[in-house]
Amino acid sequence: MAHNHRITLKEATELTRRYQDERESMSTPDYKDALPYCETFDKQAFDELIREPESVSVRCYFGMNENKEVRLIFVSVDDKNKDILPGEDEQADAGAGILENGTRCPPICPHDGPLNPKP
Repeated sequence: MAHNHRITLKEATELTRRYQDERESMSTPDYKDALPYCETFDKQAFDELIREPESVSVRCYFGMNENKEVRLIFVSVDDKNKDILPGEDEQADAGAGILENGTRCPPICPHDGPLNPKP
């Protein structure tokens, strides 16, 4: 049975504002820039991800790159709640996909809006 993942703009604004207000207090000086406000991905990347024949949902993992920046990683999930993953040596653009490399904010942030960070 599918979950209803939709929330209201008011709920989304409250969630993002709370995160933005608490963001700095959640990290030590060594991890000052680790947590982004958001990441932006191309629609085509998600279209390809959910086009996997067995895909019934998408899972988001949190990762950290060598610069100690938290990164979002997305994979398709099958009806047995298993990640649909490529082989270890498979090319990134072949077969099952894993998404990362979103555009982080900061430094590249969306224009002003109710979900966006305030300067």
